[in-house]
Amino acid sequence: MDKSTKGRKSDARDLNDSHDAHVCFICATVRPKYWARSACNHQFCGLCALRLRALYGTRACPMCKVDYPGVYISLREDDGFAKRGFHSDEYGIWFESLAAKTEVLSWTLLVCPVKGCGEKTPFASKAALREHIEARHGQFLCDVCLDHKRVFPHEYRLFPSRAALSTHQRCGDMGGSRTAGGHPFCTVCRVPFYSDDELAEHVRDRHDCCHICVRRGRKDGYYFRDYAALEEHFGQAHHLCPEPQCRELKFIVFETDLEYKAH
Repeated sequence: MDKSTKGRKSDARDLNDSHDAHVCFICATVRPKYWARSACNHQFCGLCALRLRALYGTRACPMCKVDYPGVYISLREDDGFAKRGFHSDEYGIWFESLAAKTEVLSWTLLVCPVKGCGEKTPFASKAALREHIEARHGQFLCDVCLDHKRVFPHEYRLFPSRAALSTHQRCGDMGGSRTAGGHPFCTVCRVPFYSDDELAEHVRDRHDCCHICVRRGRKDGYYFRDYAALEEHFGQAHHLCPEPQCRELKFIVFETDLEYKAH
């Protein structure tokens, strides 16, 4: 490799390293206003630092995973960790100035996210904030996201109509699958859940499931309101033993005719 080629590769590497140094490795924000450093000197943006502590309840460094009681937030990217300035006992964060502390902690307040709203007083609850947004601005929040998505009020997604909100819950935000932001529905209760994990927990706790359909990998239609509905499904889709003593025991059902005859 000639010297000119080596020089070009070195310049490209230095450029990439320089670019990476100005990017939060968690959210990929370029040149965020506030930077945070933990005692291990790993660096990420102030918003992610607050999110981890306020919304996720963790004080571990997101890079090395070591628990540290505090982080330091400042405007300067090249600041190291320090225990100076203004401290938040609730979140274990040191701020370089009172202005920084006031602005960063304001992200946790339940204030209206609509730009230009004259109401600056924080609301007492998410329900009160939702009612304000609907009554004052004619916009809507997704209750499912409101209860489960770990974001600050200024990051809440607003929907211009109930139809748009319904589309979000059923189909997602990009007109595609649920992975684009939609919420899976319980087909029995007709209630949306934040993700498949919450739906699976609900189904396990509230409904009766067909173990044969689950074993076959069926993604929906395998759970029922109660055992009576499940037993009806057993008789229609599988091989249910009709003998009274077997029906009293419940779940005496077979996947194939051969298994049923052997029984």
